Amino acid sequence: KILVTGTLLALVSVDRVSIWPAAIIIFREFTVMALRGVVAQRGGLIAPSTWGKIKAFTQYAAIFVAFLRFADRWGPWYFDQWL
Repeated sequence: KILVTGTLLALVSVDRVSIWPAAIIIFREFTVMALRGVVAQRGGLIAPSTWGKIKAFTQYAAIFVAFLRFADRWGPWYFDQWL
């Protein structure tokens, strides 16, 4: 979560990612982390789901593509902006 947050903030600072999607993703990451902490404190457990793993893979792939930024444009945008 710290790696994703730091990477998104770095990508925002170099204008590779818009601030609003990054803010939403970061807010969600910290909300889920806080919720898991509260549930764990009460003795419960929130098991990771398949959808969460798919979300994480998609998120990591999109961040990786945002780092690459190919020189070719797809219409008016770069490839990473289509994601």
